Amino acid sequence: PGALVIAGGGTLPADARAEFVKLAGAKEKAKIVVIPTASGDADDLAKLDSFLKPWRDAGAASVALVHASKGTAD
Repeated sequence: PGALVIAGGGTLPADARAEFVKLAGAKEKAKIVVIPTASGDADDLAKLDSFLKPWRDAGAASVALVHASKGTAD
């Protein structure tokens, strides 16, 4: 049970991110998984934290990144 919310296509507004965290159990329990595979920056290791930081800043209790590279996604 729970909510599955999918977003893509650019920057996520802060109020939408806050609603994600709320649906995921609020700041104490929210577990967020970020899948940046479609992003042009997804293969740049130096930029991976930029996908996670906004979720941490929004108060998610746990933030994980799952990325399938082109070689594994084919």
